[in-house]
Amino acid sequence: MSDITIRKFELPKDIPLEEAIQDLNVLAFPEFEDVNESPYFYISRAMDLKELFIALDGEKLVGYGAGTLFKDLESGFEDSYKKKLNYAAYPQEFALSLKDKLEKDALAFTYEGDISARYYSNELTNNPRINDSDFLMVAMAVHPDYQGRGIGTQLIKQRLTMAKEQGAAQAFVDCWENGGSKKLYENAGFKPILYTKPAFPDGSGEFFMGKSLN
Repeated sequence: MSDITIRKFELPKDIPLEEAIQDLNVLAFPEFEDVNESPYFYISRAMDLKELFIALDGEKLVGYGAGTLFKDLESGFEDSYKKKLNYAAYPQEFALSLKDKLEKDALAFTYEGDISARYYSNELTNNPRINDSDFLMVAMAVHPDYQGRGIGTQLIKQRLTMAKEQGAAQAFVDCWENGGSKKLYENAGFKPILYTKPAFPDGSGEFFMGKSLN
C-alpha cells in the first residue's frame, strides 16, 4: 500500500471529504443502505475532535477509521457499552436480562431465526470496567476495490496509537459477524467479549470486542 496515504482528518481543509466519507460507508456496506447513517453522528463528532483517520489514493478517499473517548459519547451510549461488558462478565446474573432485551428489540419483531447470545471469558471480563478515558473504535470502512491491501490494519493501528496518547487503558469495538473487520481486530489483539444476534436488520449478529492497551 505504498501508494496509499493515511493521515488524520484535518479541518477545515478536509471538509469537502465529508460527503465522500458517507458515500464510502454506503459502498462498503450495501447490505445496510437503509441504516448506514446510524453511525454518522459519531463519525461527524470524530471529525470535530480530530479523531478520524482517512486513507487516500492521491485525492481519492479509499478508507476511514473513526474513534472517540467514552467521555465524549452521549451518556446513553456509554451506559449501553458498560452493560455489554457486564452481560459477559456476569452471565448467570444478567442472562435473563439480556434475553429479555434482545426479545424486545425492534429487530426481533422482523427476525424469524433464533435469538442468541454468547459470552467470553478473558481479562476484560475478569475485571469489567469501562472508564471515561477508554476508547471506542466507532466505525471503519475501506473501499471494496482497495480491500486486502493492509489499509484496514493501518487504520486500526493509527487509532490505537492515538488512544494510547490520549491516556486510554482499553479500547472497544463492535464488529459485524459477516464483515472482514473482526479478523483485523483480532490480529490487532482484540478479544471477543459478547456476541448477540440479531444485531442488524438482515438478522446477522455482532461481536463486542476489547483490548487492553497497557
